[in-house]
Amino acid sequence: MPMNYRIMTVSLGCSKNRVDAEEMLGIMSQRGHKIVSDVNDADIVVVNTCGFIESAKQESIDETLRYARLKEEGKIKYLIMTGCLAQRYAKELEEELPEVDAFVGVTAFDKIADVIDELDGNNKQWMRDINEPCFLGLPRMTDKNEPYPYLKIAEGCDNRCSYCAIPYIRGDFRSKPMDVLLDEVKELAARGKREIIVIAQDITRYGQDLEEGIDLIRLLKEISVVEGVSWIRLMYLNPARVSHELIDLVAENDKILPYFDIPVQHISTQLLQRMHREAGKEKIYDVFRYAKEKIPEACLRTTFITGFPGETAEQHKEVLEFVRDNPIDNLGVFTYSAEEGTPAAQMPDQIPHAIAQKRANRIMSLQKKLVSARLAQRVGEELDVIIDSPRRTGVYLGRSFRDAPEIDGTVIVNCKDRELKTGDIVRVKITHTYNYDSEGEVL
Repeated sequence: MPMNYRIMTVSLGCSKNRVDAEEMLGIMSQRGHKIVSDVNDADIVVVNTCGFIESAKQESIDETLRYARLKEEGKIKYLIMTGCLAQRYAKELEEELPEVDAFVGVTAFDKIADVIDELDGNNKQWMRDINEPCFLGLPRMTDKNEPYPYLKIAEGCDNRCSYCAIPYIRGDFRSKPMDVLLDEVKELAARGKREIIVIAQDITRYGQDLEEGIDLIRLLKEISVVEGVSWIRLMYLNPARVSHELIDLVAENDKILPYFDIPVQHISTQLLQRMHREAGKEKIYDVFRYAKEKIPEACLRTTFITGFPGETAEQHKEVLEFVRDNPIDNLGVFTYSAEEGTPAAQMPDQIPHAIAQKRANRIMSLQKKLVSARLAQRVGEELDVIIDSPRRTGVYLGRSFRDAPEIDGTVIVNCKDRELKTGDIVRVKITHTYNYDSEGEVL
């Protein structure tokens, strides 16, 4: 008879990986296992790994080795590795990490409870074709203390950017059926989740493989009428498919936050072509311009890659010019990582990491000055803030429409006359600003 264990899960990497981990937690809990948050209480540790870039791979290996040592010391009984790194390098990792009892691929994690039933001290691989259909209707365990869940609307990617290994790990783009997603949103809203964060490798492709008439715009309209949903946040918009129609919808629909997360990666059309990116400089400028024309208060977020093979000093200056020209509220920069098997890894003119890092630092330094000055002008502004957690008596941490959890700033909310709960949305007047954060009083 299968045993019931105490299980701790560690999820690394992006929010898309986090959704996989939450579904595994739901499956394991449904099978009768107890989910714990302290490794000292655990029989089994599941490490849900990331394999996006070199630093993420190293973090995944380091975290796995940490729990491997605990297994050797007899403090845990079994160790399981799931996620992107397990998918891509299972054979090599099985030899290098004999302490790991099972490697579970990205389209096999729905079998995690069966994997646990068969643990016997011998390494095993649980893999499927990476283009298996998206999982439908899996149970999911979300954090009770967070007012936001991530809604993964698709799996895989068809963009084939020359630097990215995701299609080799996650497969081709597959949309989740709209009725399945709407059922998931209704369940999340019933749990008290008020902010739905829409994610995928590229949410603008949603519906391309479904019946005619189903696309991102229709999905967002359907989500916005679900009872209990107050905010909808869009993440991972490909600039090539950000249409004026989509921006118009955001402007017209009160529930869809005017928050545009549009990773452009670069602004030089020549370099973008080498990256196999569909949008060039002209299209990117048009998207950013139209968003601010249509919604002057819109929040713009983007990311850049520095040190891509062949990037010149002049092309780097184009990025700095773009940052100066556009009121970008939130910005991230990655230094280029040569990923095994990608076309870019074979390109000539590889840039030394030190130069890539120097360019990244230059972009972030400029952005910090611009954002700090922009934030200072917002003292006196009134805006809605969703409460994430209490900080101390009368003080709470929250976020405005400009702030996605974990990656953007926060709003410190002062409210002395009443107690606020996680998920409350309150009107706040900003009284102070800091580098990326704000502080204000509830009106």
